[in-house]
Amino acid sequence: MAVLGKWLDNGLIQLPFRFIEHHQRVLALLDRYHSVPMDFADACVVRMSELIEKPPVLTADSDFRIYRKNRREIIRTIMPPE
Repeated sequence: MAVLGKWLDNGLIQLPFRFIEHHQRVLALLDRYHSVPMDFADACVVRMSELIEKPPVLTADSDFRIYRKNRREIIRTIMPPE
């Protein structure tokens, strides 16, 4: 985690996502996937995937096979094999 902190401090990793600007969509995602269940962090990542087209989501969470961006598009992921 120390390396991650240094990367954040040096600006190598930037998260221009502000929940307050996207709260309606994040809350809609939480409502839509309540039975999965989707947590707050997952809803924010799905919303970010809607905003940033190309990069895949790096995750070990298999729920990202269920989640959809823009209501029906598959989210490109990089995850360990099953």
